[in-house]
Amino acid sequence: MFMSKFFVPHPLMACLVGVEKHLGSTKEWKPTNAGQKKFIYDIYTERGDLRFFRDWELKTYADKSAAKLNEILKKKEFDIYLSDLGPDGVGAVSILKVVFDWIKKGIKCSMEFSGKNYQAMKFEDGFTVYSSPKHRFPIVKMEAMGGYEIFITLSGEGRSVPSDGFSLYDTINGIMKNISIDEEATYENKFLKVPYLKIDTELDVGWMLGISNEGLDKRPVVLEQVKEQLKLVVDEKGMKIDAAAAVGTRSMGITINKPFYMLVKKKGVWYGIVYSLIDTDALVEEQR
Repeated sequence: MFMSKFFVPHPLMACLVGVEKHLGSTKEWKPTNAGQKKFIYDIYTERGDLRFFRDWELKTYADKSAAKLNEILKKKEFDIYLSDLGPDGVGAVSILKVVFDWIKKGIKCSMEFSGKNYQAMKFEDGFTVYSSPKHRFPIVKMEAMGGYEIFITLSGEGRSVPSDGFSLYDTINGIMKNISIDEEATYENKFLKVPYLKIDTELDVGWMLGISNEGLDKRPVVLEQVKEQLKLVVDEKGMKIDAAAAVGTRSMGITINKPFYMLVKKKGVWYGIVYSLIDTDALVEEQR
């Protein structure tokens, strides 16, 4: 058995845009790992699509105060929060809210899923069946209000499970490439059964840590904090998605806050004067 996986890129994209605007940056983000490279070069390049979301659907806030940003997250009933941003840090929070009804309301029912019975919904119309040359299962498109479309298809038992958000992104996009309407299957399949969904989870977005940019003053900043939470509910009436991303940056620098080596030398002298490995026993506690 594997756990459900999710990839929610738009709040993360909006947060980076928010930080850029606050810094007055015109520079590109500099990735430091494979995940960041894929996000910046394959996904973030399409950040212009953010303009298609209405203000109440995707709202971004940027500030130097973590407390102010955390208050927004709390007000919107999210559990994630940012730690103090320090004197030079900038943070951003992006809230995604998508709510829609099905074109054709479903009927409450139940269904068996992996040997257990679960709440479900049944549709007798309002869906279309597609096929893909890269996927052996039918792909169902469900129609919803507000210009939203939902595509569902079986993943296939025994197949390799996407290990992270990016492999999930690649797998689903690969299935969706070159799909076409299967008129015969749409005609033959008289109903569609889909389970209810309810999820509230914090997503693993640690791969974004360490990505850097710079402001108008040319001082580099690095992403030191990043969190994302997803709430998703699906029933016979429609779907509700609430997601939030929060990021925090700091001025780039080196902080020696773990055990460290120290060497003291005098110019011209071959051997060092003091060789040391420093831990907390040699530190000076802050006086209160």
